[in-house]
Amino acid sequence: SNQEVYDLLSFEPCSSFLDLGAYNGDTVSEFIGRVPDFSHITAVEPDPKSFKKLLANTQNDKIRCINAAVSDRVGTVLFNKKSTRGSGIGDGSPIPSVSVDSLSENTSFDYIKFDVEGAELSALSGAENTIKRDKPKMRIAAYHKSEDYFTIPLKVLKLNPDYKLYMR
Repeated sequence: SNQEVYDLLSFEPCSSFLDLGAYNGDTVSEFIGRVPDFSHITAVEPDPKSFKKLLANTQNDKIRCINAAVSDRVGTVLFNKKSTRGSGIGDGSPIPSVSVDSLSENTSFDYIKFDVEGAELSALSGAENTIKRDKPKMRIAAYHKSEDYFTIPLKVLKLNPDYKLYMR
């Protein structure tokens, strides 16, 4: 359950959150429920239909919503807009892409959630400076590809060997 996550991750008042794969804002709402006096939130969602729901569900001056894919670089990627969990980078229409490092140039994030439909390794590569500089708490989906169960923890530990990892 998500309660297990919040039992492991404690947050101070004024914590900040970066939600990668924000869908309709459900995890943003969950975070606000745990940290009502949060500092700021950035929510990134590439799918246009889900992004409209995200905007409708996150009306707050301290929340920035970005309609883009998360990658290892700023630019353009091909995105398959299925408006389902099957959406993802790989084929489809070109859309803007952002990296975690580009989003954290002028700010920091205490907590980053990565659920980007199989692009987690690429997103982690684009978060290298942020992870080394800020050491954020992270929640990373490792179920999209069978190898993610191994490659994602190895990537995190390569970026910062001091991280404690929990898998469920």
